Amino acid sequence: LFEDLHMIRLTFQENQRLKASLQQYVFLVGETEELRAENARLRKMLDFQKETKDYTIRIADVIARNPDQWNNLLVIDKGLKNGIKQEMAVITPEGMVGYVERVSNFSANVRLITDQNPQRYISAKIAGKPVNGWIEGYDAEKKMLIMNKATLDAPVNVGDLVITSGLGGVYPMGLVLGKVAEVTSDNYGLTKKIYVELSAHTDQIDEVFVVERSFIPPEATSENKLQTGYQRQGG
Repeated sequence: LFEDLHMIRLTFQENQRLKASLQQYVFLVGETEELRAENARLRKMLDFQKETKDYTIRIADVIARNPDQWNNLLVIDKGLKNGIKQEMAVITPEGMVGYVERVSNFSANVRLITDQNPQRYISAKIAGKPVNGWIEGYDAEKKMLIMNKATLDAPVNVGDLVITSGLGGVYPMGLVLGKVAEVTSDNYGLTKKIYVELSAHTDQIDEVFVVERSFIPPEATSENKLQTGYQRQGG
C-alpha cells in the first residue's frame, strides 16, 4: 500500500513537471513567432526608410488603440520632444494610413483615413495622369476610400494608382493611398465618384512612419485657405 502511494505521488509530481514544461514550451513558441514577425516588419520598414529620400520620416510604435474607435484613431509613442507636429502624414511601407491630429510631449494621436467622418480632406491625384480630386470619406461597407471632384471626362481606369497630390499644402506629394477599384458619378452627375482600395492595412498596425514635409509652397497654402466649398480643410 505504501509503495503504491509513493508511486502515485511520484507520478503526480512528474505530471506537474510535464505540464509546466509544456506551458513553457507553448509560451516560447508564441514568443518566437512574435519575434520573427516583428523582425520581418522592422526589416521591411528599415528597407523602406533607406529608399525614402524625398522627405524626412520618423519611426514610431503604436501604443494604444480603442476598440470603439478602431477605424478612427490610434496613439503612437512619439511626440513634440521627438519632432512630431500636428497634421504630419502617417504612413507604413504600403502607403498612407492617417495624419497626426493631436500631440503631447511624448505621444500623439493619429486620425486614420478609414474614419467615416474625416476631420480633414486629403488632396489626391491619379499617378501619371492629369486627374485631381479629394479623398472625402471612407465607405465602411465597401472598405474603400471615396475620392470626389474629378471631372466626368477625367481618364480614370480601374487599377490606376492614387497618390497624394500635395496641392492641399499639408501632405507631401507622392504618398500612396491605394488603387482605383470602382468608378461612378456623383449624385448630381457632375463629377466622378472614385472608390479607392487602400494599399495599407489599417486593421493591424504595430509601427508607423511620421512624415515631415520639408517645403510647403506658398501658393498651395493659399489654395488650402481658398477652399470655400469645404467646411473642413484639405490636406
